[in-house]
Amino acid sequence: MSRVKIQIFHENGDASPRVRTLVKTQWHEGNSHKKLTAKQAGRILANNFPDFDELGNRDGLIKTDGGFYASRPLEPLVKCEYRYVWETALVTEEAEEG
Repeated sequence: MSRVKIQIFHENGDASPRVRTLVKTQWHEGNSHKKLTAKQAGRILANNFPDFDELGNRDGLIKTDGGFYASRPLEPLVKCEYRYVWETALVTEEAEEG
């Protein structure tokens, strides 16, 4: 059995180098011995963080080398209305120890 880890980050959206800050980490017990899919990861994310569901992330996330990824604009930057602080989610599957 495996566990699913959801990490929520905030990232600056301006032209300077990207700054990524970890905001929250949640663990969820896997209910299957099958490998995690983008659609399953989207459902888990949407059930635990409903704001991501508004963007249609329930249907599946983007697969990356580090896991499954979704993002949404959180708020405009202080000095620029058309650039945003982004909230990103990374959903990964990790084998339980023991």
